[in-house]
Amino acid sequence: MIRVLLFFLLTCSLSVLAEGPAEVRFLAYNLENYIRSVPEGSRPVEPKSEKSIAALIAVIASEKPDIIGVCEMGAPAEFEDFLTRLKAAGLDFPHTEYVQAADLERHVALASRFPISARHSQTNLSFDLIGKKQYYKRGILDVTIDVTATCQLHFIGTHLKSKRDVPEDESLVRRGEAHLLRLHCKSILEKTPDARMLVYGDFNDTINEASIREIMGRKNSDDALRPVDLRDVNGDKWTHYWKTADIYSRIDYVLTSRAATQDVIAEKSHIPRPANWYEASDHRPLVVVLRVRP
Repeated sequence: MIRVLLFFLLTCSLSVLAEGPAEVRFLAYNLENYIRSVPEGSRPVEPKSEKSIAALIAVIASEKPDIIGVCEMGAPAEFEDFLTRLKAAGLDFPHTEYVQAADLERHVALASRFPISARHSQTNLSFDLIGKKQYYKRGILDVTIDVTATCQLHFIGTHLKSKRDVPEDESLVRRGEAHLLRLHCKSILEKTPDARMLVYGDFNDTINEASIREIMGRKNSDDALRPVDLRDVNGDKWTHYWKTADIYSRIDYVLTSRAATQDVIAEKSHIPRPANWYEASDHRPLVVVLRVRP
């Protein structure tokens, strides 16, 4: 009787896995101001052109992602416009998360073809800096996605303070946001050490800076986050081009928890290098492919 029961349970588990995908393709992307109209009271922003949007959709569609996490999304109506255009290009994402934090212009958002089973995004975080209250402007996107009945992936998305000057020193603001992000990720991993977590976004710093070290945590600790080593076809790692200074740099990342690191398929994960990448955005997308396991 016990053997029959074990056989039945094993057969059911294999059946569930067979119904789901063997791999998941995740794409992280700073869209460079997917903004068509600027909220009242905001500083002027040049609307994203139709030519740029068309290039953006083409870049994403060519990678055929299952889940996308984006930065610099505009208002909710613009997010809907973005999803509609992706659907017309063959990518249907019925499950979404959109974060409205202190920044009224730019938002982090996520779209998935798999259902979202938990939402814990943070929209009202703040910290003290030189006696002044500072808000985490873009907030922290936090969702759990059920890829199959037995496989969950935890996505944490953010967009840290830009290098645009502020009176308080932009690097200190970024460090404060990074500290809050670290605390958020650490609290999850303390409760669920085997969480398959991907922390992604535009961190606006190179990997040697204090803010990035803050997010990753102590090396080799149980709650450390590890950067996925991504390159393009030429072996280049840069993700952003700053035209004013004529600088190419790596400031966009996908970090993985210990449990998620072993799921990354390195030979399929990469930085796309299409000919029209700069037409689409001043950033390049990051593609991470993970194997699905129970």
